[in-house]
Amino acid sequence: MELLASIESAINKTTTSPLYTIQNPLALEIKSSLDILADKVNTPLRLAIIGEVKSGKSTLLNCFAGGEISPTNVSEATASIMKISYSSSESAVINFVDGTCKPGSVSEIFDELIKYQNNQEYFKNCKDVVVKRNMPGLKSLNIIDTPGLGTITQQNEERTIEYFQDVDVVLWVFNGNYLGQTDVNNYVRTVSNMGKPIIAIINRIDEVDGDPQDLVDYLDDTMGVYFKRAFPISAKKAYHGIVNNISAEIDSSGFKNLYDYLQNNIEKQSEVVQTESILNSVQVLEKQLNLIHRQVLDNINLKLELFEQLGAKIDYASSSFKSDINSYISNWAYNEFLVNAESSLKNKVNSMGMTSTNSTEKAVKDELDKIISNGDNREIKEFIDRLNIYINESWQSALERIDEELKESMSLSIEDNFKTYTEIPSLYSAVSESSGLQDSMMTAVAAGGALSVYAAVLGPAAAHVSLAGALGAFMPPLMLAGAAVGALKIFTENKKKKDSLNSLISSSILAMREAVCNKIKDNVSPFISDIREKTLNEAKDKFIGNNFDGMTTDEIYKLKANVELFLTQ
Repeated sequence: MELLASIESAINKTTTSPLYTIQNPLALEIKSSLDILADKVNTPLRLAIIGEVKSGKSTLLNCFAGGEISPTNVSEATASIMKISYSSSESAVINFVDGTCKPGSVSEIFDELIKYQNNQEYFKNCKDVVVKRNMPGLKSLNIIDTPGLGTITQQNEERTIEYFQDVDVVLWVFNGNYLGQTDVNNYVRTVSNMGKPIIAIINRIDEVDGDPQDLVDYLDDTMGVYFKRAFPISAKKAYHGIVNNISAEIDSSGFKNLYDYLQNNIEKQSEVVQTESILNSVQVLEKQLNLIHRQVLDNINLKLELFEQLGAKIDYASSSFKSDINSYISNWAYNEFLVNAESSLKNKVNSMGMTSTNSTEKAVKDELDKIISNGDNREIKEFIDRLNIYINESWQSALERIDEELKESMSLSIEDNFKTYTEIPSLYSAVSESSGLQDSMMTAVAAGGALSVYAAVLGPAAAHVSLAGALGAFMPPLMLAGAAVGALKIFTENKKKKDSLNSLISSSILAMREAVCNKIKDNVSPFISDIREKTLNEAKDKFIGNNFDGMTTDEIYKLKANVELFLTQ
């Protein structure tokens, strides 16, 4: 069938999609929609079988199924309605009117029915029996097997009528040996009034002398107004031909004429969907399939572009950040460090009288020597603590700005992306018909939420060796020994004691500031580089994890290549 071939082709394309392979929800939704369309085309013919006891109803049932559905005594002698359909996994269940059920294997349920076959009270409480059999004939048929007319209860008669509402055709089976002996007119009239086509089956003609057509004529004369057609058959002969693959027996039994008639003349009661409508639905779904692949490809490219931007932006931020930190260190070193000590020393020098003793001068010199030799470790330590906080806060602020810039880029690109698709007439209908597609186009890129790259630095900074520890080898006396000796020599030779001593203080402390400033910068530089490196690695990992559903970089590029290939097919 051309229609079914079109659907199967679309299903095959969907299942070979790289998005279907990774369980993309929209690809799965399209596959599900195509399966529904295929089911509409492939809906099994739903038929109900009713007849007298010993009419050969169960044998006819087995003919349709291509094998023995149930033992004859189950089908003929139990007052239960049986719903029979195909399943690769066989099972059965008895459903009771109170809502309870008894599941089991097919043989277990049949044994249960045989056990109660003469118990009308039991079958009064039995709503139906559902049987799933792995038989080829059932793939194109759903069968409702009703109790034999001689065993049907009042309750089951009402339920049987209810089940007939949902069938395509009713097969009424007569025993050709006793045609006309059972008063079935009222039953036939009731079913006929439901508007269902009724096919009369005159069975067991292999046991009847004379021309089977005479039986057809008789039935047509007496009850023909209720029947759409009448077929004389030998279900026994047909079943023997079916299980033994003897075509001649099947043909001569009359069963083939009945089967062909049902397939070609009975309209299935499934949703009446015109071929053109189904084909249009298939085309829309194929457009949607291509659309989501194009959209996913655009999203992958966008994310990879942002991924590259992430590295460049962190590098730029790192460079600016390092410059800012160096300025912060310089400002402290030259505007805060040793300011009080310098002021105190100069006050002492300036307060010296013209006749100051050598002991006073020596005291100033000793204090300066002490400062030059030891620095002010408390002041340095306090600044290191401040600097550590400043580095974290400044780096976090820088990365938050990157985060906002990338989110803005995302939003603008998503907006442009969606506008591009909706402006393509051939694709707009596909977008409009699926709110899922529309939602996906607006949210897919931002699925990971904010990049939150600033969070990446908090771990490395907290775990990193502290700046105070990094500066543990900082020894001012070693750096300034030469400067101190030179300064003291000037002090002893210069006769303008106040000016020379103040000059000594200024130059010595300036040298101290320069040395400490450079030492801190030298120690901070690798620390900042380490933060930058760890931040970049963690931010990239976070970006990939958040925006590509846990895929690795290699998997992302492989998916990209597969989607591109899919769109060229």
